[in-house]
Amino acid sequence: AVSHNAGAEGWNSEWFKYFIYQKEIYVDYDNDAAGRVGAVKVAKNLGTNRTRIYNFNGYDEKYDIVDYFRDGGTI
Repeated sequence: AVSHNAGAEGWNSEWFKYFIYQKEIYVDYDNDAAGRVGAVKVAKNLGTNRTRIYNFNGYDEKYDIVDYFRDGGTI
């Protein structure tokens, strides 16, 4: 698991090297316009064939993974 707190535009292309051998990558950004754009950017950078984007469609704007677990969500 990897996390950063730099926001949706905070992906640093230098991080790509840490994912070279990963066959499956899951990306989960905030439920807002910036989060959706950021998730697509990361998926393209890491390879869309091995990256799945998860989101919180149907939840409140800006809902994120912390909210999900705080609300009782599980893996």
